[in-house]
Amino acid sequence: MAQLDSLLVDFSAIVSNEEIQLDWILKGGYQCNGTIIQRSTDAINFENIGDIVGLCGSADKDEFYSFTDVKPVKNTQNYYRLQLGSYGHSRIINKSFFLFEEKSLLIFPNPAVTYTTIVIENPGRKMWQFNLYTSMGILIYTTEQREQSLQIERNGLAAGTYYFSVLLEDQLKTGKIIFQ
Repeated sequence: MAQLDSLLVDFSAIVSNEEIQLDWILKGGYQCNGTIIQRSTDAINFENIGDIVGLCGSADKDEFYSFTDVKPVKNTQNYYRLQLGSYGHSRIINKSFFLFEEKSLLIFPNPAVTYTTIVIENPGRKMWQFNLYTSMGILIYTTEQREQSLQIERNGLAAGTYYFSVLLEDQLKTGKIIFQ
C-alpha cells in the first residue's frame, strides 16, 4: 500500500463567499473506492460532511476533484481531511472562516480564560492600532499591526471586564473583553 501523502499531488482550500471549496489531485496510477470528506474545528474530532461514491483516480493520469463545504463553521478554523478508500486519511489542512457583521470585528472566545482573539476585516492589510483599557479607563496595552487577527493573552490580568479600541484609518471600533 502506498504512503497516503504520495497519493495526493495537491490538497487545498479557498474561501469563496460563505463557502469553503476543497480541491485535490489524486496522482495517476492510484485508485480508491470512494472518498469521504471530513471537517473538524479542533483538528481531532472529525465529522463526515460529504462523499464521492464509486471509483476514484485513474490508472494512467492525475485526476482533479473538488468539493464545496456549503456550511463551514463560522468565525473559527475549519480543518479538513480526506479518507481515500482503504488508503486511509490524508494530511489535515485548515482554513479560517470569518463572517463579519456590522462592526467588522470579531472577538472569540469572550468571555475568555487564558487568551482571546480579535479579528478585524482588513483585506488591504492596512496598519491598525489596538488599545486595551482597564474598567477605570487606564491604558494597559497598545500595539500596531497589519495582520487580520491579534491574540490577547491574559498574562496576569485579573478576572474582570476590559475595554478596547481598534483604530483602522479613520474608523474607531470599541468593545469589551471579559476574562474569567
